[in-house]
Amino acid sequence: MKYTGNFEGSALTVKKGDDVSELETVSGALIIDTEISLPALVEVGGNLIICQKASFPSLVRVGWSLECKKHGIDFPTLKVIGKFPYLHKDVHMPALETIGGLPVLPSSDVLANLKIVAPIALQQGALDMGVVHAKCKTAHCIAGWGCETLPGGRELEKSHDWDVAGAHLLGLEAAKMFYGTDSEARTFLEKFV
Repeated sequence: MKYTGNFEGSALTVKKGDDVSELETVSGALIIDTEISLPALVEVGGNLIICQKASFPSLVRVGWSLECKKHGIDFPTLKVIGKFPYLHKDVHMPALETIGGLPVLPSSDVLANLKIVAPIALQQGALDMGVVHAKCKTAHCIAGWGCETLPGGRELEKSHDWDVAGAHLLGLEAAKMFYGTDSEARTFLEKFV
């Protein structure tokens, strides 16, 4: 199937043999189920779910969530993610400006925040990547600790959800850990102590 211009619909699943070289926008969700390049794609109105290696050299905006199930995907022009990115560690978005309506903080602010959160989260029994906030309130995931300890974190979590608030406060590299293991999160945080 050949897709050009704007695809209007709730979802488009791109499969082997589809020609999307001239596809510019998708109003709903876009699911990538084959290795492919989308050189003209600039916007996805809904979720973007990537199940296979794909190239997005012109993509500027994802209206809802971005889920990368493959490693090594670059988004050189992506500026806006409407909700939250579920990312592998080697996904790159150098032009990203906003996540969930919140600005991407400067690296100096992110570093300062991680230096506050890391020593607290690394205490014995304090880090639990299986929950945002444990019922006992003494264990949290990385994002949970960011929301719990940083100024304005609780308010951001209430207005934007924990994942968006955590990504805003702790940066994209930390956000790549949000769905990782305790061990991966611990190794990441140890760099900031």
